[in-house]
Amino acid sequence: MTDKEYDLFIVYSSADGSAAKSLMEQLEGRFKIRCCFADRDFLPGIEIAENIAISMEKSDKVLMLMSPEFSSSGWCWHEMHEAFRKYYLEKRRHCVIPVLLEAIPEMPKLLRNFTYIDFKKEADPVEKIHKAFLTNTEEDDQEENAEHQSRPTLRNDWLVKMYNDDFEDSKERIEFFEEETDMETLQTYFNDACKEQDFDLLQTILENEHSALNSTNIFKFCAQFPKARLTQEMIDTVFQKLDKELSYADLKDAYIVVCSNGYRYAVTKFNEKGCQKLINVALVETLISQISPCGEEENDLLNDILEDTKWTVEDKLAFLNTAIQSRNSNIIKRLISLLSRIPFEYFLQMIFLMDEQCCLEVLLKERYSDQKGMQGALYKACVMNMETLAREILKLGIILKPNILRPGFKDGIIKILVQEYPWTLEELDEMKQYIVKTVCQKFLRLEIQKRLADV
Repeated sequence: MTDKEYDLFIVYSSADGSAAKSLMEQLEGRFKIRCCFADRDFLPGIEIAENIAISMEKSDKVLMLMSPEFSSSGWCWHEMHEAFRKYYLEKRRHCVIPVLLEAIPEMPKLLRNFTYIDFKKEADPVEKIHKAFLTNTEEDDQEENAEHQSRPTLRNDWLVKMYNDDFEDSKERIEFFEEETDMETLQTYFNDACKEQDFDLLQTILENEHSALNSTNIFKFCAQFPKARLTQEMIDTVFQKLDKELSYADLKDAYIVVCSNGYRYAVTKFNEKGCQKLINVALVETLISQISPCGEEENDLLNDILEDTKWTVEDKLAFLNTAIQSRNSNIIKRLISLLSRIPFEYFLQMIFLMDEQCCLEVLLKERYSDQKGMQGALYKACVMNMETLAREILKLGIILKPNILRPGFKDGIIKILVQEYPWTLEELDEMKQYIVKTVCQKFLRLEIQKRLADV
């Protein structure tokens, strides 16, 4: 529909992933709108911030799916700011389409003047998005030609060209920014320095007496600049240059980033600004969903937060649910040790989503006694081919019927079920109808012979 690779870049919280995926599939299937969907289209091996910038550049418009989780997600706010950077740089009034998936406490400031699509109130919200996309595309095409000659050249437009084309060498560029007195210009190019990981330019702007960093600057710095170059001296300098009018609430997005990345010294500096007041259940859930299970520093920092005595049992269970969905075994193990009891439904979730060792730790701690529930847990363990877990569940004395066997079970699982449960001879004989594979039929014959010999 457009000359770009994608028609729509979809901004969504990971908690809304299923709804976003369904919406994407409908837009592509019904209306042939080419969507950029992070879980599917982001390139592996590239930093998230860079993936966002590249993909948004390849997209004609931005579809923003708002929800309470959107409001608390640092990456969603980053994508929103990137969308408005696109909005202003391309001078297009119609490149952002907001959609309200669920009611939110407060509309983001950047979107307050936008008419949005209320997903729950529309009879066919997908059709509404399609119409908004088409209408805006046609208006943009008409306006681009009509307004091109009449638009004034902004100072920053000239600077963009100068930054890209007119500097003969890095020394000339550095000298230019040493003498720059416009704070907004310095803030703009501080963001670019972070994006391009231009250490020299970043240092120059920080040393300029006219520079004062806003909340977007500090977020870009924390999200995009390489961790290896974030020295304590650099972090101290950045905090010295923060706009004095900023409150700890303005620093929320950047705080989430440094917590997610395990920048312990940076976290300390944020806490000196009062950012520890931002730590609530929603923020911790966001951190759990964003932190890599393999990140040692990140998980250590999060473990410190989880050990705070202010969290209730309900809070810890909410954290456990998020950790299970995020498949973070390190955090799950920590929460298991902090909770006196793990409800059975969480254990069932873990069988399908987590590694066998995590499931075993919970089972050995809880020793669940619900017969029907444990029959279901055994079936799930067999489906997931968790042999050790299946053995431990059998030890709990649950009652089984021969029809628990399924042709799709692995050989080892069938062998365990046949040989490690006290079946009667009649039940073993009944099993013949459920066992198809020759090797498994052999297990059954041997077990029947063994029982007959015992008799």
